[in-house]
Amino acid sequence: MGSANRAVWRLLGLSSHRSSETVSSIPHPHLEGRLLHFMADPAHVIKNLRAQLLRVSCFYLSTDTVNQQGLPGNKVDIKDVEEVLQHDSDDDLKIANGLSAVHVSTGHFTEMKVSIAVQLFREAPAGIRYLIQKGKLPAEAEATAWFFELLWRWYSLMSSRHPVLALSKIDVAKYEEAIATLHLAQHTLRHVKMGTAHWKPSQAGLLISTSVVLSLAEELLCHRGYTYILTSRLSQDCLENIFSIVRMKKPTPSAYDVKCALKLVCVGQFLHTPKSTSYDTDDSLHLADLLGPTLRKQLVEFEDDEEQLGDLIIEEVSSTECDILAYFGGFLLKAVLKATGNCEPCRAVLVGEKESYNALINLKEYVKGAHNLIRPSNAVMGVLVHFEEHFKAFVTADTILDRKAPFRTISRFLAENVEVNLEGVCSCRKEKVERLLLEKYVRSRLRMHLRQQMARCVEAHSSKTCAGVNLS
Repeated sequence: MGSANRAVWRLLGLSSHRSSETVSSIPHPHLEGRLLHFMADPAHVIKNLRAQLLRVSCFYLSTDTVNQQGLPGNKVDIKDVEEVLQHDSDDDLKIANGLSAVHVSTGHFTEMKVSIAVQLFREAPAGIRYLIQKGKLPAEAEATAWFFELLWRWYSLMSSRHPVLALSKIDVAKYEEAIATLHLAQHTLRHVKMGTAHWKPSQAGLLISTSVVLSLAEELLCHRGYTYILTSRLSQDCLENIFSIVRMKKPTPSAYDVKCALKLVCVGQFLHTPKSTSYDTDDSLHLADLLGPTLRKQLVEFEDDEEQLGDLIIEEVSSTECDILAYFGGFLLKAVLKATGNCEPCRAVLVGEKESYNALINLKEYVKGAHNLIRPSNAVMGVLVHFEEHFKAFVTADTILDRKAPFRTISRFLAENVEVNLEGVCSCRKEKVERLLLEKYVRSRLRMHLRQQMARCVEAHSSKTCAGVNLS
């Protein structure tokens, strides 16, 4: 999206403007009847849109967009996201657990990270809409949530890596919905006002990239016999991933640094095999012992001593925390349900579709009304609420970091003080299910709390910069 790229586009006769037709291809110089397409990398487009919004604070949707979508306002305001962050700032349980202050910061390195831009547009809509329901944000904030969700869906379709999100005519209704989303993104960004009325490079990039994908979808699916299109193959992710590894230790690497980084990437393939990989683990001996005996860490078992617990004050859980616990509980149940296999009686006890505290889960559904996310039953919610009440006692007393073995200590305390009674679960699995639910809760909840503590420490240290010191 730099000036050099746009100069090449103009030289080739490509154009993308608010009041003219988008031209994204030229005749192929050697293959008669074929087209050569040009597009901006969707990852760079989404980064530029985030950076532009942070610079000007507000975007303004066109009147046509507001009327067609039935929005209560036309203002897309980054302050709505800041309100969500402010609401979550002092709590471990967050309505937008994927958001932090870094997502609304304007640092140079945060602007370069695609993940931060994607997380902002993905996580913010549910949090904004939840605060609207609770009356803590005005109804006009729905415009921000709608615009963010549109950009996230656009990027998901423009960078699909799996047939589930790929453009395909196997499901015609789903394909037409995806095409409609891409056209809607084009129409919205063509007429949106970003600070000033001037045409922005990010708008041109979105229009020309979307036009290329729409043209290729028509040609490959209708005329070339393709079953589906993985749009991530059109991006430069592979190149960017290599660049990120090369620049990890030095922003401007030399040829020697590039060679060393590539060696580390190659060695890394032998040391670890990701669970999602498409190849099997080779269990034979390596010709070169990359990790010698001196480099292997010796695991030392920790002998858990019984720690004395003082008087802890049990606190009640608010309705907002219950909504968050329901969403969190679905994540925990995903692992617990695997232990039950395909046992329908056990699933009926653990999962409930029309239970209380599903407001946040409904907002976080990718496909509205599809019920793809797991919803805990009232029995499981009762257990989780009691778990949280007792866990908050440790948080209030600020004693978690003082424990020699916080996981074992808190697990023992909850097991002794909270009755986990899931009636209806098969007797052969009941003990295992209750133990798994307790362990998964404590481990995940501890991780959330410690991450929050770490974020506060980092924020406290980062504020003590030289710029804040009077050197005179």
